Amino acid sequence: MSQLEKIIKSIKKRLKKSSIFSSYRTVLKKTEDQELEIELENEHDKKALSMLLDVVRESNDERAKSRHLKAVLNLLFLTYFVFMVFATITLYKDFSTNSEAKNQINPELNYIGVTSINGPITAGTNSQTSADNVSSRLIALAKNKHVDTIVIKMNSPGGSPVQSARIYDEIMYVKKTYKKPVYVIAGDICASGCYYIAAAADKIYVDKGSLIGSIGVIMPGFGFVDLMEKLGVERRALTAGSHKTLLDPFSPVDPIEKGHMTSVIKNIHQQFITAVKEGRKGKLKASDEELFNGFVWSGEQAIEIGLADEVKSLSELARELDMKIIKMDKQKTLDKLINQLKPSLNIDFNLGESLPGANFPQT
Repeated sequence: MSQLEKIIKSIKKRLKKSSIFSSYRTVLKKTEDQELEIELENEHDKKALSMLLDVVRESNDERAKSRHLKAVLNLLFLTYFVFMVFATITLYKDFSTNSEAKNQINPELNYIGVTSINGPITAGTNSQTSADNVSSRLIALAKNKHVDTIVIKMNSPGGSPVQSARIYDEIMYVKKTYKKPVYVIAGDICASGCYYIAAAADKIYVDKGSLIGSIGVIMPGFGFVDLMEKLGVERRALTAGSHKTLLDPFSPVDPIEKGHMTSVIKNIHQQFITAVKEGRKGKLKASDEELFNGFVWSGEQAIEIGLADEVKSLSELARELDMKIIKMDKQKTLDKLINQLKPSLNIDFNLGESLPGANFPQT
C-alpha cells in the first residue's frame, strides 16, 4: 500500500467515526500534519493529496453552512411556536372573559357600557381609534338592552380631524336616536382631536391634573432650501398644475400657497370651534379668544372655563349612578398581540406618520 493510499484510508476512517456535530476541521488538521510527516516522492500523489484536502475543506465549509442554516430555521420555528402558544392563551382568556361577562349580566340591574379611545386618533381598519371602529363599538353599546349609560374613556393627544369629526357626529347620533346619555372620562390628556370628540358628550369628567383643550389645528412642515444651496443640490420637479409642489420642503415658500393653506387650516379650526360650541352649548365660561387659541389647561382649570364638568373617575360615576360596569371594547386577539409586542420590538406600525411629506392637518 502506497503512502497516499494510507493517508486516504486514514481520512476515511476518521470521517466515518465523526458524529453529525463534529467538525471536519479536526480531520483536516490531522491530515495536514500527516502530510508533513510523510514525504510523498511521487508528484502525482502530491497533487492527488492536495485535491483531497481541498475536498475536505469544501465539505467542512458546506457542513458549517448547513449547521448555521439549521440553527436559524430552528430559531424561527421556536419563535413561531411561542407566538402561537401566546396567541392561543390570549384567545382562550378573551373567550373565557367574554363568556363570564355574559353569564354575570343581571337583567334586573342597570349597567354602564364602557369603551375606550387611547392614543393618536388615526384612520385605517387596524386602528382602534378610527371612526369606523369607534362608531361600531358605540352602536353596539347603544343597542345593548342592558346598557343604560355609555362612557367613553379617553386618553389621547388628538390626531386626524376627519376621524375626530366623524366620531363626534356618531356620538350625536347615538344620543338622539337611542336616548342614552354619553359621558366622557378623560385620562392624562384629552387634547385637540380628542377634545373635539369629547365635546359631543353630555358631560366631560376629568382628573384635576388632566390636560384638556388645545382647540386648534396644526400642519407641520420643514424646509431644506438653504441647506441644498450650500451642498450645491438643485431641485428638479416636473409638474402639471402651477401649485402641484404645494408646501414642497425643497423649494422656497410660495406666499400664495402659504396663504391658501392658512385659509384651509382656519376653515378646519372653525369647524372645530363650531363643534365645541354646539356640544358645550350653555357651558362655556370664557371668550373665544381664550378658549380657541390652542392652549391646554389642567382639569381643574378646564372646569372653571367650562371645557369640563366635574372631577370624577369611572368607579365614582358607577357608584353615583348605582350601576355596574360592562366593558365592550372589541379588539381582535392579533391586534392585542401586536400592541403588546410593539414596545418590546420597537416597531412602528403607523407608517403614514413617519413618511416624509406626510404633513396633513392635525387637530
